[in-house]
Amino acid sequence: MGIFFALVAVVAYLGFFVDWKEFMGVFRLGGWATVGVYIVLAILIVGILSTPETAAVAPAVHH
Repeated sequence: MGIFFALVAVVAYLGFFVDWKEFMGVFRLGGWATVGVYIVLAILIVGILSTPETAAVAPAVHH
C-alpha cells in the first residue's frame, strides 16, 4: 500500500510541477544517469532501513 501511495505521489509531482520541455532536454544530455544513481541510492537506503543488521555488518565487512 505504501508503494502505491509513493507511485501516486511521484506521478502527481511529475504531472504538476515539471517543465517537460526542460526535463526532456536535460534527460537527453545525460540526466538518465543521475536518475539511475538516485534509484540505486534509494534501494540501498530502503535496504538499510528495513534491515538494521545490514547497517551494522556493512562497515565490518569493509574494514
